[in-house]
Amino acid sequence: MPFISCGIYIRDHVSKSLFEFFVLFTWAIWKEICKVRHGPNPKQHVIKVQWVHSFLEEYRRAKRSCLPNPDRMQLSLESKWKKPPLRQLRLDVDADFNEQLGLYSVGAVIRDHLGNICVAASRGIRNPGTVVAAELVVVHFGLMLVLQGDFSNVWVFSDSLNVVQAINDFFESLAHDGLIILNISELLRSGRFKKFSSIRRSANSVAHSLANFALFHSSPMSWVEGSYPSWLMDVATLDLSL
Repeated sequence: MPFISCGIYIRDHVSKSLFEFFVLFTWAIWKEICKVRHGPNPKQHVIKVQWVHSFLEEYRRAKRSCLPNPDRMQLSLESKWKKPPLRQLRLDVDADFNEQLGLYSVGAVIRDHLGNICVAASRGIRNPGTVVAAELVVVHFGLMLVLQGDFSNVWVFSDSLNVVQAINDFFESLAHDGLIILNISELLRSGRFKKFSSIRRSANSVAHSLANFALFHSSPMSWVEGSYPSWLMDVATLDLSL
């Protein structure tokens, strides 16, 4: 059974606390495997189990003792697209779906401080089960686009507040989409990214248009400078004129 399928099966058949332990312990094993490959001696399994228990308990105690921090939500009330700061980039991502056909798609665009498109991409995806899961897939899709293009100083935006909250507050949603959230969280800590924030749909028109385009084109598409289709340039230009 593939690991992702195994994770989904376990998620659906055990309690939230047990699944949290499973995800964190799996991550700990992966970290130790990396150590084996690169030299240092790995920890014994019993030590990893104790560490996972200690980590989860410490987190839960801290969570109970702290008031909610509004800064973690990073909800932008802006209804218009805004340029990133000088010499920085902006990644916008969005997912779309056709309920009747059962089709899901994702779109991502990276733009500079002048509003110019650096790279754009879209593709269809297999049915992830929920709209939130699709929005998580597109965040990962966009982050990988940044890494593949070797970009840095990137502000990340999604118009799904639920996804932004899930990623910024990792363990609250661990029992639902923990595996992909864990992967996204690791990427966001790579040093290439600024804040991960939520925006309104009206400020995310280019990424939404890319995702919508992918619903009707089965092949993955990507565009770099000089190859952008006219419809994409029209939407991006409209952002700058509002």
